[in-house]
Amino acid sequence: MDRYKIGSGTLSLIMERYHAGEIPIEELQMMPKKEVELLFYPQKNIKKKDIPLPDFQYYYDRIHAN
Repeated sequence: MDRYKIGSGTLSLIMERYHAGEIPIEELQMMPKKEVELLFYPQKNIKKKDIPLPDFQYYYDRIHAN
């Protein structure tokens, strides 16, 4: 990990996605670099959900009501 200056969390994420994809390393080596990159680093953040923000004005008014 020192050699490439990446953290163990990043390495774990890459390995997790590699094992989940079940694509042999030989096939990955034949694929274009951009395609491999998209397999391991999808454009959309899959961990985040589209959750609306709370009504801050409502909570502000509630805190300052008394």
